[in-house]
Amino acid sequence: MQQKKPHSLAEKYNGFSSRYVTQAFTKFAKAVIDRYGGQVKYWLSFNEQNGFFFEPGFDNTGFINGKRDLLTLYTITNNTMVAHAEIANYLHAHYPNDQIGGMLAYQEFYPATSHPQDVFAARKASEFINQHFVDAFTKGHYSAEVLQYMQNHDLMSSIQPNDLALIASHHNDFLAFSYYYTVALDHTKLTPNTPPNYYMRDASVPNPYLESSEWGWQIDALGFRNVLTKLSNETALPIFPIENGIGIREESLNHEVIQDDERIAYHRDHIQALKDAVDEDGAHVVGYLGWGLIDIPSSKGDMNKRYGVVYVNRTNHDLKDLARIPKASFYWLQKVIQSNGEQLD
Repeated sequence: MQQKKPHSLAEKYNGFSSRYVTQAFTKFAKAVIDRYGGQVKYWLSFNEQNGFFFEPGFDNTGFINGKRDLLTLYTITNNTMVAHAEIANYLHAHYPNDQIGGMLAYQEFYPATSHPQDVFAARKASEFINQHFVDAFTKGHYSAEVLQYMQNHDLMSSIQPNDLALIASHHNDFLAFSYYYTVALDHTKLTPNTPPNYYMRDASVPNPYLESSEWGWQIDALGFRNVLTKLSNETALPIFPIENGIGIREESLNHEVIQDDERIAYHRDHIQALKDAVDEDGAHVVGYLGWGLIDIPSSKGDMNKRYGVVYVNRTNHDLKDLARIPKASFYWLQKVIQSNGEQLD
């Protein structure tokens, strides 16, 4: 029998909008667990599980060439949560010493002004993009507000019989998330028909109190602390930020060391914010992973946007010699790790 490759599954079935693909992934995940269970301490089923929900072009779920209507997006949301719940239950049943967590791209929203409509938009965006997933991961049920929206807009067919019972049956041992920037929302950019999961796409405006990267991602270490403390307070679970970094356009001529002070400052400030969340706010944080170790194509497939502390000598279309050249941030990070975060200068 010919095996179906992931790309062909996406092309033929439109990825996780298909319950067939959902079941195939769950079967694959169980096989991986059976092979590595007991050897891996922390497990994740999906990376940034909410990513496609607020950015239709963000395809981390094998979602290639099909419709991007709301029903499809809500179907993928439910199917991936069903898969995660089944995988978590399987891991806990067979490898009780291993831990699994839900993972989302957490988006911290600010109202652009003190206008009540901006405040309302920021809260509602967070409910759909963040809390809907956090509730499923930590409480075993979807957001009541999101479910009401689904009922009002004929989206409940995305949920199959027994799905909610399966989601309610699972639990997570920690909550993981990625954090890069915060977003300010201006309600005047929205229409009455804008779906709340698209508020971020349609209503984002620059925050005048924050600096931005070249790609418009606003740098906000205090926002990182706020998210860590908020999630720790709300969920009573260990919190694990597993992606955090800044993309910078860089070039190493003749293999010289890049002095990436901007990256060092970004990670220094965010690690300090994490320490403040733990030491001053009492947040339960189990670790920190920066993005990333070496330069790789970003989520948009662009080598110009470099996150690594090690430079990779290539461009989007020229592989050159693929040399690995540690940046100044590499040597800074060595000292940070050796001191367990005590030496950040």
